[in-house]
Amino acid sequence: MIEENSITDLEALEALVVGNPDLERLETLLQQFNIFEAVGAVRQELRHSDFLAFLLNPFQPHGLGDSFAKSLLQKAIISSGMDTPISPIDLDIWTLDELEVRREWNNIDILLIDDAHKFVVIIENKIDSGEHSQQLGA
Repeated sequence: MIEENSITDLEALEALVVGNPDLERLETLLQQFNIFEAVGAVRQELRHSDFLAFLLNPFQPHGLGDSFAKSLLQKAIISSGMDTPISPIDLDIWTLDELEVRREWNNIDILLIDDAHKFVVIIENKIDSGEHSQQLGA
């Protein structure tokens, strides 16, 4: 028999989440966390590209499958404001199980190739550098 005064699961969850100073402190710390600071690689462009390529590759053992690649590509399409042949919805329903991720191929930092969906994405990673005429070694 449950008493009228007993706390419900919802109330317990609300007590944990709302106004919990420990949880608020943890959320603040996570918002400030930078993995590249943690490993001493803030200005190391190659390390950033290696890490990004690792996350983009659905075959790496990160447990994300193709969800990171899909999310990044969807955000790139939306933020570009351009009319593209691929929509965020296309990416959402596709399985990127044939996505190939190349590093430093022909002076391209990260190259994504998906023959199944007929798209190629070039990612040029820059730290402390702007665009210049020799961007892709042309």
